[in-house]
Amino acid sequence: MTAPIPKDWDEGYFVNNQGLTQKGSKEGGKEWISEGYAYIDTIQETHTKSGVDRYFIIRGKPIHSKEFSFRIKATDASDKRKLRAALVNEYGIDVLGKLDLQVIQKLSGIPIGHRLRTKRPIT
Repeated sequence: MTAPIPKDWDEGYFVNNQGLTQKGSKEGGKEWISEGYAYIDTIQETHTKSGVDRYFIIRGKPIHSKEFSFRIKATDASDKRKLRAALVNEYGIDVLGKLDLQVIQKLSGIPIGHRLRTKRPIT
């Protein structure tokens, strides 16, 4: 998966030419979301005795900093506080704004890389 391609305007969520995440509307208005972007690059599945653990590899770039990548458990990503804490750590001085899992999923597009990992031994 590659980073979202900047474009001037679109319906729904998009990254503009300055690297800001915005949301477009049919009326032509744009709502500011975040000073940067993030997307799910890969989903990793780890099979264990107790079930399946899923992890997201989230990549992104704040406008005033370098690109980042981190791994977060899918259940933690669905907890707004844990995901927000991980993103704030990466964003630094840039304003995170309204960037949440829903926006990240919309920016991720399809297809997403999917890796299957197995912990040994499984009995």
